[in-house]
Amino acid sequence: MSLRDWCREVAGDNRGRLALSNLLHDIPHVPAEKLRTFLRRIHDIWSNPAERYDAVELVRHVAQTEAEANPEDNFYCLAQPISDGTQCSHIMPSTEFETGYVDRARNSTRRIRGRRIRPILMRRLVLNLDGMLKPNITIPLEPEGLGWVTHTAEIDRLRRRHAPGGELANEVRDGLGLLHRWDEWELVEIRYPSSLTNPSPGCVLAPPTFLDSTPSLVSRSGRYPGTGWGCTVNLQDMGNGSPEAVHHPIPITADFTLHEVGAPNRIQWGIVPQTVWEASSHPWIDQDEESNIEMLERLMR
Repeated sequence: MSLRDWCREVAGDNRGRLALSNLLHDIPHVPAEKLRTFLRRIHDIWSNPAERYDAVELVRHVAQTEAEANPEDNFYCLAQPISDGTQCSHIMPSTEFETGYVDRARNSTRRIRGRRIRPILMRRLVLNLDGMLKPNITIPLEPEGLGWVTHTAEIDRLRRRHAPGGELANEVRDGLGLLHRWDEWELVEIRYPSSLTNPSPGCVLAPPTFLDSTPSLVSRSGRYPGTGWGCTVNLQDMGNGSPEAVHHPIPITADFTLHEVGAPNRIQWGIVPQTVWEASSHPWIDQDEESNIEMLERLMR
């Protein structure tokens, strides 16, 4: 068993071919020594009969293990930093925000029941986060985690078409490629302060690479046209979606603001997995498999 065997195992289904296509796309964007280390880890684990992992999930396992061992120097946020000064926003479920970020002891909030937070609490959070947050927390919460953001202007563009509610939530979710947000959990926008936009030492953004992403049917590496930002897959047509970037954990303070989005109420996706990876800039196709594997083996040495 070897890196070669791993590649052939991963290429056995559409999700795997997308993962390999992402790897090919991101070779120029990941420092050579980091890529070499990653490929050697894959080779060593796949060659060890005592360690058994799903071939596609092994990418995520290696990246997460490195992040947990070395929070300051790992496989995350390796692409060229974005420095265009664009204000950004993060989308998450409102109940996740309440559970992770709201200081219940100071604000007497009741235990969450259901998929939405209480309207009275939402109004308070939208008005001002001052005095509402737990002390010394970050976005994301985990020290080895990644924050995912998009252009605030992209969310504002959709807000001009829809008030907070189902249609706005549908378009935000679909444009960001949030396939895991298929249910009716209420979403909120966390808007980063303009003082924390790039270029800023407090929040260095980078377009995501295959090492940042969780393998899925729609996690396709790409670049948003005309920018250094990454690009999501739009769930409606599998084409280019919204701009996206990642960052290491940063403190969240009362300078951030929270805005209602709504709860998605429609699922009308026409996901054809093969079309997603075939639309990659470097699709992993059968006739190129041998040459691609040989290239990865050279990069591993």
